[in-house]
Amino acid sequence: MELIPALFIRQLPDISTLGHTYLAEGWSFWLLHIAPYALDGILPVEYYNHLMDLVAITRRAMSYNLTEEEVLTMFQDKCTNWVMDYERLYYQYKEERTSACTATIHAIIHLPTELWNCGPAWAHWAFVMEREVQWCKSQIRDSRKEPFAHLMRKELHREQIRTIMLCKRVGHSKAGQRRQGWSQRNDV
Repeated sequence: MELIPALFIRQLPDISTLGHTYLAEGWSFWLLHIAPYALDGILPVEYYNHLMDLVAITRRAMSYNLTEEEVLTMFQDKCTNWVMDYERLYYQYKEERTSACTATIHAIIHLPTELWNCGPAWAHWAFVMEREVQWCKSQIRDSRKEPFAHLMRKELHREQIRTIMLCKRVGHSKAGQRRQGWSQRNDV
């Protein structure tokens, strides 16, 4: 994890003790990049293979070259088969295990339809918005008396810092252009 640039993912807490604090972005990163290695040899082979099928489905749903034809044919079968295998492995068709049948698991059957209706997952999944909402929540928690005024001040400060950073970058590039232009004139 320490070799992955911070721009790609926020620091993930220990999943065994703080899994409840994970957001969709964290779960996605954990599923796609950590679980295949961390759970290899730990899960029984049948369960590990089932996990890897979910990894493959998720990666394919997020890929940039997923075609409409693939969504309507092969992808629908993969998702349906994955959910049926999930029911066989975890639910085991026992009434006392119905808590294993969550709406999220059922939604995987509908993933191809969602991709068909909304386009590729990379274009409409809301990880960025989720991160922004979490930031807003953290700012509101800092001021219980006037949360919205506090949030607006924090957002104003954040935008001021972004503007200063942008101006510094633009200023550096313009200064570099001026220096280059000046030295070229003197070389003539």
